[in-house]
Parts: sequence; C-alpha cells; structure tokens
Amino acid sequence: MSNDLVASVSHLPKARVRRVLQVCPYMHPSAGGPPVVVKRLAENASRFGWDASILTTSLMCPDDGTELCAELSRQFEIKVLPIDRPRLFGHASKAREALDEAIRAADLVHIHTLWHPLNTMARRACQRHNVPYVLSPHGMLDPFAMSIHALKKSVYLRLIERRNLLDAQLIVFATNEERQLAGRTLGRFLNSAVVLLGADNPADGSGSVPDATVRRRFSGGADGRRVLFLSRLHPKKNLETLFRSMRLVVDSHADAHLFIVGSGERSYEKSLGDLARRLGIASNVTFAGFLRDEEKWAAMSAADVFVLPSLQENFGISIAEALHAGLPVVVGQGVNISTEIASARAGRVLCNCQSEVELAAQIVEIFEDRDLRERMGRNATRLANERFNWRETARCQYELYERTLAPGPYEPATI
Repeated sequence: MSNDLVASVSHLPKARVRRVLQVCPYMHPSAGGPPVVVKRLAENASRFGWDASILTTSLMCPDDGTELCAELSRQFEIKVLPIDRPRLFGHASKAREALDEAIRAADLVHIHTLWHPLNTMARRACQRHNVPYVLSPHGMLDPFAMSIHALKKSVYLRLIERRNLLDAQLIVFATNEERQLAGRTLGRFLNSAVVLLGADNPADGSGSVPDATVRRRFSGGADGRRVLFLSRLHPKKNLETLFRSMRLVVDSHADAHLFIVGSGERSYEKSLGDLARRLGIASNVTFAGFLRDEEKWAAMSAADVFVLPSLQENFGISIAEALHAGLPVVVGQGVNISTEIASARAGRVLCNCQSEVELAAQIVEIFEDRDLRERMGRNATRLANERFNWRETARCQYELYERTLAPGPYEPATI
C-alpha cells in the first residue's frame, strides 16, 4: 500500500460507536436480578462495539441514591434520580429532563421491568426523540406474578403498561417458558426474542474465599449437613415450606443447619423468625442477611445443597450462581430453568413444591449420599459453564440490538 493511500485511509472518519441507555427503576443490589442483568450488559458493551449508560432511581436505597451513584459511576456513566416515595411523581419534571438528555444521546434504549412510572416516561421520551426501545419484563407478566395484587396490576396493564409493551420494537424474555407464560397474559408477541441470562461464578473477580471467613460466618452444621437459601425474602420464595421441611430434616439429622441469605420486608423477616421458633428449629437456622462478593461465595463454599423452592422464578440468577459454585440444587417446578437442571442431573425438581415431606426427602437424600452429591455438583458446574455465561448473554443481546436497528422488517428470533 502506498504512503499516499495509507495517509488517506488514516484520515477516514471512524465509525461512530453506538450507544445504548439501560433504564431500570432500581439498581440497588437488594432488588434482585434486574440490577445484575443491567450491570453485566453495561460491563460488556465495549466488547461488542457499544457504549452503555444507565438511568435509574434511588428506589430501595437507604439514602437519596448518592452512595449507589458513587459506587456504579466508577464503571459506568449513570444517572440516579432521587425519590422520596416509591414513585416518581414528586420529581416528574426532573425525571423528564434527565430522560430527554440521556435518550437524545442514545441510539437505542433498553427498558427493564414493569409497574413503574419511569417506564412510561422513558417510552414517551423515546417517541419524542425518535429513538427505538426494547423492553425486558423480567418475569412480571407471568400469570403467577400477575396474581399478586391482581386488580391493581390488571388496571395498570390495561391503562398504561400495555402501551409500553406494544410500542416496543422488541420484547426480550429470559427463557422460552417466560415468553409462553407471558403470552397467557398479553397474547402473542409479534416481535420477541429469548436471551438466556448468565450468572457470576466464584472466579469472576471474587478470588478464593478464605477458610476463616467460611468458619466464622457459616460454622453451623456438620459436614454434609448445611442447606443454603440465597435470594430475596418474599412469600413467593416459599420459605414457609422450607422451614417446615427443615423440621423433618432435623428429626433425622439433629445437626442439620439452614442458612438464610437475603433480605426482605422487616415484618416478613420477623414472621420467619417466629415460625422457626414455633417449629423448634431456631437453633438450626441462621439469618445471615444480604451478602455480596466474597461473603456470598463463602456461603456457597460452606453449603452442601442449595434450595430455592419458589412458587415462581423467572430465571433465578442465584440458582445459576449456585450451579457455578458446584452445588446440587433443589428447586420448584415454578423455576423457569428447572427443565435444564433436571436434564443435566444437577439437582432435583420438586413435583409439589408446597410439600414439606417431598422437600425434606430430597434434602436428606443429598445429605446422605456423598457420591450423589459430588456427581450432581460436577453436573452443576458443567451446566452453568455451558449455559449461563454473561459474555454469551451479552453477545446475544448486543446482536439483537444491532438487528433491531437494522433497516427493514425485524424477524423474531430465539437466541
């Protein structure tokens, strides 16, 4: 190549990097899966030639969002809208200004979750500035989820949220099961796709977990007798059945111990403590609270079996993390990745997740059969590595972004 040609090529304008704005009403870690998904997609943006920014609110934060903003701004361009109530109405004008500014700078907007005014404001801003958007319901259209506060959700869906869904260029589901279940609520989705979510693993920057940490926080129970529940504390997680099953487990294994990792409404946490005392298993249950990073992996490292008997779980990122940690898992049929778990023989899927007898039997079987426990653990790691990988999730999602922006009709796909 001649020097003149090299010079002319070097002065060609570089292709503009596309920008995606991730909009989620809450990004506090205690909110569960959606904040994790938003963070991992944003972290991987540059890998696929995009820039990513985040717009959220201080919902669930103990302050006005200052601490959350300081933490996340080390990695991302982020705007946290402070709110003094669970809704944005008190700060609607500021929210509109922030949305207009962020959306004008974006090529595409990805809205996460339902049932929050931020979604509608984001949709309207996208339409004002002619910016396309995609939307992820995160399981909130599941008939079980819709049955909670059913009247309020039905009215809100009809009057407000349906428009947000129907105007989206694409609805992105986490599993085929989620898409099928959502169809019962809203009907057929003309433009939809499935992108299986990823999950962190102990090697994702957490380093090795010190033995002292394990001993200090999770010393209850003898070897082969530790049960771990790690999720948001909510009635749909079916903790009452888990506690009743532990009463049966303790009858045959007095040293069995249940670690509850997570947080929820104080009144609900108190009711669970009261239930443990009534069942006579208070000394066999530890409420560890909300844990992150090394302490979370310490809990995984100390456990012998992971149990999440949820009545409904769109994906269950904590389940996929437990699989990465090599733990056999026991889950309910309402968990949308239960089919993969059963097929991989990485754990047990409950036929009746409200039967404490069945749940106790599954826990005891895993306790007492070390070969089974180790075999399930190996299968769990293999399944997680093959199916629940954030880099692959991000690759599929950014490919969908590109296809959504491509000229011509969009062809629905499953990735």
